[in-house]
Amino acid sequence: KLKKTLSGASKAQLVWQNSWGLTTRTIGVMVMVHSDDTGLVLPPRIAPTQVVVITIPPSAKTENGDEIMAQLRESAASVTAALTAAGVRVVNDTSTNTPGWKYNFHELRGVPLRLEIGAADLKQNAVTAVRRVDGSKASLPTADLANVIPGVLEAIQAKMLDTARRERDANIAIAYTWDEFCKHIGDGKMVLAPWCETIESEEWVKNTTKIMFAPKKDGETQADDGRSLNGAAKTLCLPFSQPPMPEGQKCFTGNGKDATAWCLWGRSY
Repeated sequence: KLKKTLSGASKAQLVWQNSWGLTTRTIGVMVMVHSDDTGLVLPPRIAPTQVVVITIPPSAKTENGDEIMAQLRESAASVTAALTAAGVRVVNDTSTNTPGWKYNFHELRGVPLRLEIGAADLKQNAVTAVRRVDGSKASLPTADLANVIPGVLEAIQAKMLDTARRERDANIAIAYTWDEFCKHIGDGKMVLAPWCETIESEEWVKNTTKIMFAPKKDGETQADDGRSLNGAAKTLCLPFSQPPMPEGQKCFTGNGKDATAWCLWGRSY
């Protein structure tokens, strides 16, 4: 209890507290939602490195190759300095590895944007920008990078968020009955269903689906050993934005009670 003075009088007050459950699990969710077979795909706002600058050396047969390489290094350093001054988290990869090795290294780590500078780019006073999220390429004038790149990063952020929301929404099904619920939850969907908000019904759903989706061996249902994932359905949240509740709607569990809220359910994995 807390003692708080109001108008000169002391009064015992109960502590109010919250837990939003914001933990390192959010990192795991980010990795699973956005990444691909090549590696991480990081949203620009949280990526430790937002942009990597990579020079492409001229071939050994190129005339004045050393001079061109020196110009490439100078351009890369200038681009890096300009982006740093613009508040972009940028790295100039000056290692002796090949460009292909560098591409793979930074793609694996999810750097949102790669700026390539080769001899052709140098002649055009431009860089080739490659987005990690979709591999798309664009030639951008070197002189405009400090103004353009922050907008490109925000566009990548918006695209990733939109894609994730679309995929989430495509995997939410609506169920009004227990049979509909079991079908959708068995298909791996999240299910939005009218619920009576009682502890007894929540436990019933959990226990029933735990048996329904328990691992099977030789046609027999195995008991959960406390370590394996059992696939039971559980409540995820009561969405802030509640769809209209049909008049007289009963709880999807079939217990005969009136539904009081739409609840989002999912399976444990």
